[in-house]
Amino acid sequence: GLRDMNISVLGTKFLVHHYSESDYMSVVLYEGKVRIDESTKTTFLNPGDKFEYFVSEGKSVVTVLEKLENWVESDLDMYMTPMNNMLDLLEYQYGVNIVRNDYNNDLKYSVRIPYGADIGVAMEVFRKLAGDFSYRIEKDTIELSQVKK
Repeated sequence: GLRDMNISVLGTKFLVHHYSESDYMSVVLYEGKVRIDESTKTTFLNPGDKFEYFVSEGKSVVTVLEKLENWVESDLDMYMTPMNNMLDLLEYQYGVNIVRNDYNNDLKYSVRIPYGADIGVAMEVFRKLAGDFSYRIEKDTIELSQVKK
């Protein structure tokens, strides 16, 4: 599992995507070298490699990316992530406060929000995905309201 994993940075630029309660973790290497020690194997990444780990399957995969995006400007990828955690990620990514009221959704979804997408676009994607809330955006605050499906 993730608790048995160790990522060693060997003079490099890389991006790690993992959020608490998520079933997915990825590492994309841009420069240098990264060593990932799992409980049963060690993987070395070279520039352009993407390491993905799927917790529920206990499976890791390394792929070579055809094109490296700017290492800071990357899409927001979420794979089988509970909606509650996805909203946390939006708060962090966009610097907004999402007032949940009584809204609670632990169902898992997968989605990609393109880098640079407006918060309104991201919220509309989430609303359509979950189908169980409406929202109102007021400056840097977003207020959710539960709706029945």
